[in-house]
Amino acid sequence: MPSDMDRRAIAYLTNQLRPAWPQQLIEVALRRDQRELAYVTLAAIKAATSSAIRHPNAIPSVIAEQIPHQVTPSPPGIDRCPNCDRIDYSSDGIDHNCTAHQQLTLATVTRLFGRTQ
Repeated sequence: MPSDMDRRAIAYLTNQLRPAWPQQLIEVALRRDQRELAYVTLAAIKAATSSAIRHPNAIPSVIAEQIPHQVTPSPPGIDRCPNCDRIDYSSDGIDHNCTAHQQLTLATVTRLFGRTQ
């Protein structure tokens, strides 16, 4: 169910699409709609863009058939290089010329085999 702030934002958007509908009447209609935010938003947009619907009170009765894919509440995890903590590290094995890795490798070679030059 949308919060008051969500309803105000949806009402503003709907009013921009259909200026003849007062924003306050749209908010009243949205308060009656008990569906999830995505359904209410799509129903309001569909109602505002439909010439057959003449009043915002019809918004709760509009069927929003097509709901976009479910949005995750948080972004997906970020792959970081285990050596330099760089964000654009690709876990598929593509080397990104990690200077920390090169320094680590040089330090390891020096430690294992002594001075290289």
